[in-house]
Amino acid sequence: MRIKILYFTDKGKTLAERLKDGLAAHEAVIVPKGAPLNIVCGDAFVDNEALVFIGAAGIAVRTIAPLVRDKLKDPPVIVIDENGSFVIPVLSGHVGGANSLALEIADALGA
Repeated sequence: MRIKILYFTDKGKTLAERLKDGLAAHEAVIVPKGAPLNIVCGDAFVDNEALVFIGAAGIAVRTIAPLVRDKLKDPPVIVIDENGSFVIPVLSGHVGGANSLALEIADALGA
């Protein structure tokens, strides 16, 4: 699975790097801080790439809201707190694979 990891702080970047190492079985990329979220996320929805937000759930929800169309087609979206303690599937849990990816991420981070 292709995964885009987004972060917003230095602490988030450290966790993103740790997560990328823990997801070696996937094609994970860390999106640089400051990249235009609407374009990055829009492209992920078109290309069916999972999105992993490290930070506030509100940022993820507001960013993906205009993109959400169909639970059978939308990509997995996951939110992780900056401490790496909680991994929450936000979109496409069962059908899209967010639930299983969240478990894999939680295992990789010890969350």
